[in-house]
Amino acid sequence: MFAEAGDEVTTSQLIGFGLIGLVIILGLRAWSQFFQNTELREDMRESLRYLPEVEKPMTAPVALGCFLGYLALPAVYILIWSSMQQTENAELGELPQSVKLMHMVLSMGVQLVYLVVVLLVAHQQKLISLNDCGFHLKNIRQQVAYGWEAFLLAIPPVLIVLTLTAAFRSPDKVHDLFKVISEQATVTNSLLIALSVMLLAPLTEEIAFRVCMQGFVQHRHPSVAIVLTAFFFATIHGFPDSIPLLPLSLILGMLYYYRKSFLACFTTHALFNGYNLVIALLMNGGNS
Repeated sequence: MFAEAGDEVTTSQLIGFGLIGLVIILGLRAWSQFFQNTELREDMRESLRYLPEVEKPMTAPVALGCFLGYLALPAVYILIWSSMQQTENAELGELPQSVKLMHMVLSMGVQLVYLVVVLLVAHQQKLISLNDCGFHLKNIRQQVAYGWEAFLLAIPPVLIVLTLTAAFRSPDKVHDLFKVISEQATVTNSLLIALSVMLLAPLTEEIAFRVCMQGFVQHRHPSVAIVLTAFFFATIHGFPDSIPLLPLSLILGMLYYYRKSFLACFTTHALFNGYNLVIALLMNGGNS
């Protein structure tokens, strides 16, 4: 992703390095303010000692239905599409990147529609309350601000772990989306990737993990819910990406539990993915 030794550093790469430095500084400043805010830290710690008071929290059937659908639908989508096109699985890898990206976007769209429908039906049947699950329009600007703060807090620990685990990384272990950015960063591909990582992925993953998985467990064991969900969230992204994503997922878990806001979690997740996408595009601006 970065310029190799002897390569001339491009203007876009210089902008990328500048953006990395700026966000690191803002992240360190956010951590400084967090440690100085003793009242907030004590309140967060105290909140973990008591179960949240809600009328209709996430239930096991709804959480299980959402999560199983989230896991199974991509495979079902590919299976149905392959049978309709009479295409063998081996031939799927030979499709143009733009076509594969389109199918990824459609698959994630199916996941999102399924999750939204299940939650709406569960809410309508009074099995859960969407408000108790973090879906509300109270102080939208403040919810977004919480998400921005959590994003800044996530950057320093993620970069530290990323640096410490650099030995586990090699070109063949780079995420497929970054390979596309490096090799075929066309306008169409970049837009499809942006749609998936900045909108669809944050929406589906935060519903499946924070709202459903953590939402069900946290009304019994808050700390266990946050750690367990963070572990599963990081794990599904595969090794070695799972290791640096663990700090992010822990912060997302605490954000959802303490702020009781899905929008805040979505904001953090979207900003984090968008930041990484912009950096990848800038670093490969002179190489694509």
